[in-house]
Amino acid sequence: MVDKLLRKANCDVIVFSADGDPIDTDSILVPVVIPPDENRLQMLAIMSQRTEAAVTFAYIAGDDGSEEEGRELLDQSVDRLAEYGVQAETELVSSTNPVQKLGELSENHDIMVIGTSRGWWLRKSLFGRKTDKIAREAQSSILMHKWQGEVPPDS
Repeated sequence: MVDKLLRKANCDVIVFSADGDPIDTDSILVPVVIPPDENRLQMLAIMSQRTEAAVTFAYIAGDDGSEEEGRELLDQSVDRLAEYGVQAETELVSSTNPVQKLGELSENHDIMVIGTSRGWWLRKSLFGRKTDKIAREAQSSILMHKWQGEVPPDS
């Protein structure tokens, strides 16, 4: 259902699966495979500023992504979020099973923010069968979003 809604909606869509009250958020995990767009950065800044939550950008290097690419992307993401007055941390890990690794990483965070992407495994993972797998593996609340200009891939 979520997959169809995100593909067909001609407006911004935010899906939130909560384990707790979002007001009580101390930590936000943001997996990245491409630089976050301005809408996503603004949303993260607002969430962090209103809840005083720490933001951590995470990159999972695997078969399709190198650690060097990941470090560059993480640094760029941190710099861009800093333009909104929010300092972020980074986490660079390697795994052949990114869905499982996301579940493990989410254990130390209150909310994991995921969205559409033109990136390698995330594009394949977020829509279709793996969406449910990410949600089941997550040890935190999940906020999934698609901005009006993003077009998720067809499954």
